[in-house]
Amino acid sequence: MFVNRRNELGVYVLEVKWKNKPATYKDVEKFVKKVKKEFGSAEMFFFSRSGFTEKARKLCERKGIKMITLKDLELTS
Repeated sequence: MFVNRRNELGVYVLEVKWKNKPATYKDVEKFVKKVKKEFGSAEMFFFSRSGFTEKARKLCERKGIKMITLKDLELTS
C-alpha cells in the first residue's frame, strides 16, 4: 500500500509490507524510486510486519527512511 499525506510541512509517504519475511533491499529501493518519481522528495516511512534484512536496514538509514515494525507498535502494560 502506498499512502501520501500533503500538508504545510511537506509530503509524508508510508509504504506498508505485511509479509511473513523481512523487507528486502529491493523492496526499499523500489519505494525510494516511487517516491522520487511521484514527489521528488518527501519524509519517508517504511512499515514492515516482519522487520528488515540487514541490507534493507542500511539503505533505510542511508536514505533517512524511518523504519517501523510490528514490534515497534506493541503496547506494554
